[in-house]
Amino acid sequence: KINNFLKFESLKIEFYSCFKNPPEEAPEDFVLLKIYDEINKNKPVLIYQGWMISSSPATTPLEHPIYDLWIKSCKIETDSS
Repeated sequence: KINNFLKFESLKIEFYSCFKNPPEEAPEDFVLLKIYDEINKNKPVLIYQGWMISSSPATTPLEHPIYDLWIKSCKIETDSS
């Protein structure tokens, strides 16, 4: 979810924005995020900040000795009321 975060092991992944190409275009997802390594709880380290692109993860990779994170897709929730 946008403006939320996910914890995985020592990583905290914050999601800020998500865009998808229209159905008539090539499938592509763009996600703006920040990733912190909280191996030291008192001093988290920002290890990634920027856009990740689903079709080309090597363009904007997370460089970490243990973790390899790729965006597969983003799910855009709309208000149905």
